[in-house]
Amino acid sequence: MEKLWKKLVNRETILYLVFGVCTTIINIAVCGLLADILKWDIYLSNTIAWILSVAFAFVTNKLFVFNSKSTNKKILLKETVFFLIARLISLGFDMLVVWLMADLWGVNVWVVKIISNIIVIIMNYIFSKLFIFNHKQHKNQK
Repeated sequence: MEKLWKKLVNRETILYLVFGVCTTIINIAVCGLLADILKWDIYLSNTIAWILSVAFAFVTNKLFVFNSKSTNKKILLKETVFFLIARLISLGFDMLVVWLMADLWGVNVWVVKIISNIIVIIMNYIFSKLFIFNHKQHKNQK
């Protein structure tokens, strides 16, 4: 049990949660502000929120969470492309949740974004840890 705790609760996961919360706040605040306050289209609002939060997440994940300081062009390109692909997958999931919950079921956009972002944070951590900022894979590419 102690080994599992140490594996789950460590510097990396704590930083991921901290920056994940910041990313989520950016995502929810921008989407909510644009869709609920300014009355923009929810899908346009969600897309703009996604772009801003993904840019923030890439920088913080690369530099602070997963300590990927590589400036090797091949590694940087791989990280960027895989990060965007993973985030596009989670955007698709997010849009599906927005469509189901906000459009079809009439749930408040703020509630929808909170629920969706909890699941997206977990998905994105798995993608980042296993595929994007995997130091073992980087060693093979140098």
